[in-house]
Formats: sequence, structure tokens, C-alpha cells
Amino acid sequence: MNWLLIVLVGVIGAVADVVLSYWSYTYRLHWWLGGAAMYLVFMTGLGLVVRQGVTNGYSLAVGVVVVLLVNIVLVTAWDVYSGASLSALQWLGIVLALGAMACLELGRNR
Repeated sequence: MNWLLIVLVGVIGAVADVVLSYWSYTYRLHWWLGGAAMYLVFMTGLGLVVRQGVTNGYSLAVGVVVVLLVNIVLVTAWDVYSGASLSALQWLGIVLALGAMACLELGRNR
């Protein structure tokens, strides 16, 4: 599986989430249009990840889960950078999600 594509798609999704959050604060059309355009690129990339994953023998879940984990980690980093605080239980969830990603990669049939 092309891990560079997976990370790139996750980054695009995270940036789209951040752009759309700016729209939710300002209700400015250009933020909404930017977020919508980025979501189209994100969903196209997600389709490519799924297609490439199935072609290379991965299950559907692996590509989708890893893309979303990259997305979640980056959005969480942005939230923390912006001043949000996470509870201990939320940090535990992040650690468990990263562990799940490692299990998905290490547990696959080669």
C-alpha cells in the first residue's frame, strides 16, 4: 500500500476539517467553498486509497482506518495547538487508536 498517498489524503482531510471549522465561526462563503473543494479532493483520494489497497491485497478497512487515523491525529494536534485541552481518557483513546493502526499493519497476511 502506498503510505505516502495515505498520509497525503489524511492531511488533506485534516486541512479540510480545519477550513470548515473556520467557516463555522465566520459564515464566510470562501471558507465553505474552500472546505467543500478540499472534501472533494479528500474523497477522491480516499477512493484511490481503497482501490489501491484492494488491488494490493489489503482489506477495505485497513486503508480507510489508517487515513482516518492520520486525519484525527492532525485535527487533534491542531485543536491542542489552538488551545483546546484533552482529558486523560481522550489521550488514552489516541494511544489505543495508534495501537490499532500498528495491529492492522502487523497482523495482515503477507
